[in-house]
Amino acid sequence: RSRVRELSMLHEAGRALSWSTDRDAVLNAAVRQTAGLLGTETLRAVIVEGVGHEASITAEFQPQRTHSSVGTRVHIDSHPRFCAALARNSAATWSIGGCDEDLNLSGLQVGTGVCAPIINGGRIMGLVVAWSRSTSPLQAADLRTLEGIAVLTGLALAHADGYRRLQRLASSDHLTGLLNRREFERLGRQQRGPHAVLAADVDNLKIINDTYGHEAGDVTLRSVAAVLRAAVRKDDIVARVGGDEFAVIAPGIDEAGAAEIAERMRCAMEAVPTPNRLGRVSIGVAWAPNVDPAYDLWEQADRALYAAKRAGRNRVEIRRPTDVDEDEERYRWEDEIDRLLSERAVSSVYQPIVRLGDGAIVGLEALARPRGMGPLAHVDGLFATAQRLG
Repeated sequence: RSRVRELSMLHEAGRALSWSTDRDAVLNAAVRQTAGLLGTETLRAVIVEGVGHEASITAEFQPQRTHSSVGTRVHIDSHPRFCAALARNSAATWSIGGCDEDLNLSGLQVGTGVCAPIINGGRIMGLVVAWSRSTSPLQAADLRTLEGIAVLTGLALAHADGYRRLQRLASSDHLTGLLNRREFERLGRQQRGPHAVLAADVDNLKIINDTYGHEAGDVTLRSVAAVLRAAVRKDDIVARVGGDEFAVIAPGIDEAGAAEIAERMRCAMEAVPTPNRLGRVSIGVAWAPNVDPAYDLWEQADRALYAAKRAGRNRVEIRRPTDVDEDEERYRWEDEIDRLLSERAVSSVYQPIVRLGDGAIVGLEALARPRGMGPLAHVDGLFATAQRLG
């Protein structure tokens, strides 16, 4: 019966600890399974993560609710019972007397303490610790079960930490450490209420790359990322969304506050040393009082950014819902470019170059035009859009 109980508890602990990749859920499941081992006599169970003087309580189970000690620092070196369990790499149990060294954690005058090391891959991650009102020492089978719970806790924590690292890698930009475009779009869809989107572009990055090398360009991008992080508020979302493009979501802000953040970014970037002082930023700002699917803030911020670039760069432009769309031609060309290329619908037209002195034709200027458009047709928007899209 004892063996069946031992295996049943380990099976239940395995199920409880394996269902989630969330670290907090794993920790809470571990302390509950430890408390279940001690039964109704459990006074308290905690997870102490870390070693030596760097340890702290990260999860706690108390049947009788009192103040929480999660976050409390624990000096494992000053607890001989803890040190013995770690040294032997096995569970330990002890009787608590009136002046036991563990009173600051357990609050018991008499009872039993028990702990087991959390180890994964040969690395000590911490301890599972529990206290019981019972004065009866734990049986060998219970100590083995506690060791099993500690092992499963180590595996589950390593799995949760690994999942979190992979999640962080999948959602971040490897060069700057900021969020990437996919994560930025995901978080953007979750926004509710008033918020602003800032679109920033690094001025002259191509010149820096071509003249000083891509290492200088990478340093410039990391500098921009650092400036953006320092300029925003704690809850603002900063991402690198393209080669030289960055974006910020500022929730719960008004238009003036968003403009202030953008100007702070621009001014801060002017103080950053970049090759030949070329690394500056142009920023577009769009704000809305609420979420309107028909009004894409990121698209509007990008239009404001385009206006800032067109107006001379190293400046901030704001776009409001009431603004007249002066860039309609540019967006019309975006839709046309793919068709023009796929159908090869670009032809050459020619106009003469005339010497004014005698009217002689001395050459011809060849101009690329979408099929059907004459030499004098205005196509600056076509080529500007093509260049912007790469």
